[in-house]
Amino acid sequence: ATSFIYCVAAELDWAADVVAKRLLDVKEEIKITGTYTHTSEEIESGARIAWRNSSRVPEDWKSFEFRDYRKMETPDRIFSAVEEYLNIAKSGTNIRSILAVFKPKSPNYAYGTRFWSSNFINYAGYQDRQGVIGDPETLEFTEFLIQNKLWSPPQKRSEFDILPLVLKMVGEQKPYIHELSKESTHEVAIEHPTFRKIRQLGLRCTGISAISNKSLNLGGLEYQCCPFNGYSISSQVAQKLLKRNGVYEKLAKAMSIAMSERLYKEKVEHELQIAILHSFEKAGYAVRDPEEVAAALSKHCENERLEGRECLSQNPKVSTDSPPNVTVGKYDSSYEYPQFESLCIHWRAMDGPYYEYTKSLLPAKKSTGKESESYSRDFQRPLVLIAFASERGDAESVALRLGRALRVCEPIVKSLDDVKRLNMLTEHPITHFIVLCGTGDSDGFPLVAQSFASTPFAPDLLKNVKFTVLAFGSTLDPNFGQVGKELEKNLIGAGSNAFLPLTTVDGVLGFESFVSDWLGLVKRIVLPEYIQAALSVNDIADRRPSHRIKWLEYVQPTGSIEQFNWPEKSASVCKKNDELIVDGSMTGRSTRRLTFKLPQGMSYETGDHLCVHPLNPLPLIQRFAACFEDELLAAAAKTGEYPFPRSTKLGNQVRSLWQMDQPFNIERIENGISIPTQVRFETPSTLSDVLQAHVELTLLPHELVNTLLLLRRLLNLEVSSTTSATLKNEFEGKDAEAVKEFDRQSYTVIFGEGREKEAAITSFLAQYPTIVDLLEGFKTILCCRRPVLPHDDGNPRLSLGNLLAVLPPLRTRTYTISSSSKIDSSKVSITVAVLRSTAANGAKIDGVCSNYLARLRPNKDRAKIWVRPSSFRGPKGTKSPVIYIGAGAGLSGIMGFLKDRVNAMKKENGEAGECHLFFGCRSVEDRIYAKYIDTWEKQGVLKLHLAFSRATFTSPTHIPDLMNKFGPELCKLLLQDNTLYYICGDSKVASDCYEACVHVLQEHGNLSRASSIQHLNCMREEGRWRCDLWGVMYHFNSTKASLRRAALLPAESWLRKFGQISTKAHHGENKHK
Repeated sequence: ATSFIYCVAAELDWAADVVAKRLLDVKEEIKITGTYTHTSEEIESGARIAWRNSSRVPEDWKSFEFRDYRKMETPDRIFSAVEEYLNIAKSGTNIRSILAVFKPKSPNYAYGTRFWSSNFINYAGYQDRQGVIGDPETLEFTEFLIQNKLWSPPQKRSEFDILPLVLKMVGEQKPYIHELSKESTHEVAIEHPTFRKIRQLGLRCTGISAISNKSLNLGGLEYQCCPFNGYSISSQVAQKLLKRNGVYEKLAKAMSIAMSERLYKEKVEHELQIAILHSFEKAGYAVRDPEEVAAALSKHCENERLEGRECLSQNPKVSTDSPPNVTVGKYDSSYEYPQFESLCIHWRAMDGPYYEYTKSLLPAKKSTGKESESYSRDFQRPLVLIAFASERGDAESVALRLGRALRVCEPIVKSLDDVKRLNMLTEHPITHFIVLCGTGDSDGFPLVAQSFASTPFAPDLLKNVKFTVLAFGSTLDPNFGQVGKELEKNLIGAGSNAFLPLTTVDGVLGFESFVSDWLGLVKRIVLPEYIQAALSVNDIADRRPSHRIKWLEYVQPTGSIEQFNWPEKSASVCKKNDELIVDGSMTGRSTRRLTFKLPQGMSYETGDHLCVHPLNPLPLIQRFAACFEDELLAAAAKTGEYPFPRSTKLGNQVRSLWQMDQPFNIERIENGISIPTQVRFETPSTLSDVLQAHVELTLLPHELVNTLLLLRRLLNLEVSSTTSATLKNEFEGKDAEAVKEFDRQSYTVIFGEGREKEAAITSFLAQYPTIVDLLEGFKTILCCRRPVLPHDDGNPRLSLGNLLAVLPPLRTRTYTISSSSKIDSSKVSITVAVLRSTAANGAKIDGVCSNYLARLRPNKDRAKIWVRPSSFRGPKGTKSPVIYIGAGAGLSGIMGFLKDRVNAMKKENGEAGECHLFFGCRSVEDRIYAKYIDTWEKQGVLKLHLAFSRATFTSPTHIPDLMNKFGPELCKLLLQDNTLYYICGDSKVASDCYEACVHVLQEHGNLSRASSIQHLNCMREEGRWRCDLWGVMYHFNSTKASLRRAALLPAESWLRKFGQISTKAHHGENKHK
């Protein structure tokens, strides 16, 4: 960066103080964010130097037009910029040389946004029995686009079909395609002033040649998307046309030149250049002949020598593209910085964001398919051990997905404690050890990993084992990724080698796209193509799933499903359940305060989190039972006499509900033999208990693909993207239509890529928010009995056993504690916003945990809760100034700190530093804890700043508005070296308030933006900027559809401002609150 700034300064003749200030700003920005941003002036100057150093029409380096398109970040805006570029390039009767730059490559990625097209306007090339039709230089690229269904050629292929523009965005596997408008292609029909027959040949070319596959490195920032163009040269245009199949012969015939004549090709080329010069000038496009180019180049070299610069083309070479006796200067291969560089042909790999890294790890030679026979005897079958450890189920969920991805080598999937307890690393010849871990109490190891973590390994114990670690967490936590780092350190100490470096998944910034890429990368490394080919013979992946329920001795019937109740020893009594907003109700909007009596031996500190294990609602369980009524009735019929009607609809419902209360185990059937299987809940149990308390019925984005793959196998639909789905003859009438509809809706969810897949998942979950909604939508083809056939027992395609084997565990939810441990440590309170939304089909969808908590009856119902220590701690004492920010239920964590402050001020006779509370909600009716806060304000405990976003009596305001209004005082507080800043709530609020702080410091503190960011960063490093945030609730379709992207982007923006995201801090699952 420093060298580049000096280079630009010399070109633009900057004063010494300007250079010094710019270098200081660049270094400060790099220190804070890890990178820096060029000004448009710097990019333009660097581009002109690169143009001057290149062999691309060097005399144009001063006159080309520069376009800064860095703000064009979406595919639509980039393609719109390309159309604008091409229209500007053709100006009047001349060609304007243009160079444009788009957003540079981020240092966090292996590559940046780039065009796969080598030129904005390319002609297609097709292989034919008689040779190549069209442009032979694009033959491979054209076939790639067609084979991957990225582009469909015209029904009648021709010599001059224009290829679409192909754009590859960062982090997305599938490229974007854009068909250029006819006006933007600027085609020129070739004709000769004398030989009229040449026009009849239909030869064409583009009047503007915009190169789009070069990279420009300026001061460490790599612009991999920087198209540029100059004028055309007749000899180069002629050579491109003459490379086409049969063009020499057709031109010779049109010019009446005998192919037997000596130098007939040279004559053809000479007359073709005359035709090109004539055609371009007639169409209004600038073109030069080789002699003009040679003269211009000679003049350029002379000018460079006069300026005291070396000209790389002082010794011009003879171009084989030129006609006889014409010498065109070309640059030597020596390098002068900055320069344009050629990009790799990225589309040939099609491996996504890990292409550059993965390529060095996989075998250099690709399998041809025939190699499997020779490899089958020599290769070592990888024995893979996948271990997970987390308290919210995210690591276990991904571990099971990885197990399914590696199923051909039959991996072992266990918790970390089971790995330790069973001595699996020493008792088995493990080749690959893959660990997926979350963060436990006090930011330490989860409970299921503490035994493993505390066990030392002998040196070289794992010298033959390769490993990798995927760590879940949040960059909002001070010790983000620490658990993964300690595991990595322990495994390296035992002699193991990492086949992939430690990877951390940030819970605030999203989850699915990154984990999918990571799973694919691990699979390619652990199972190269030749191993997969050898193992595929015995692959059981495509067999139908084979789990079944084994019903045990029946118990006394009840005919109804009872509410599950936790045993007294493992649960806490709900003492209070109060509504906090005016006119709140169980059917409308509601925010509640719940108080629990802590079990003996459990304690907490103010600011800790309370984990709650929710229950699925009974109405949802009853709907689930109705879906599997046929199977439940068949099981009930085998148990003997029962004291309720047999044939009526009511009797069927009672019998199926009675069967739900019968104990069962789950078996797996292999080769006709029943063997026990591991599921995510204890057995024997009852369906009623399992569905209420142990399995997740909400369809989760990261589990959806595996669920749909199971259902597609059961319906005999294809489960590979390489073949299209086929429907079997067993489906007729409405069932056949239902199968087609399921195939249509599920195909893109499973096999789609990038934004197409994300949109398909969002749409699918909007229609089917729970597994019950999905089963009800396709009940007849999944859950109902079928006619008995000679080779078919008629049982439903989807059995309870198969479904229960894949349903994820019911996840606990985490809430910030609202109470103060210093006032009463035996009880704990939380604040819960009750979440309700409506699905796309109109069904009412309630938040599982918030509605469960809202239904708890004080002094009657028990809930399974436990305290999870956190690093979110209040001020020590009352002397330091404090700024508290909370919106809605985000006030929850702050209430405990305020209660501690009130208690401390009573002991210190009211002496305390300033305390400002910025609180926002919809309206006056939505103010929670209003009586407490108003009383404390009157007592001088705090100064309240209120914002109402939907107020009817005044204009809407938000918390950042209040912060800007309070600007001078807020700036003074932020600049004090003992001020504490707390924010609790949504990450979008955090991002907006952060920007307000930056603006206040700039406006009232006379600081630059970089200095303001640096100051806030210092506050965080000193422990004076503290936050307890969450991003978005994934369980709600209205939230998911309208807020997911809006919430994740501010969260990412907020973290980047603090420099929290490194090359390993990637997107991951949200931290649920």
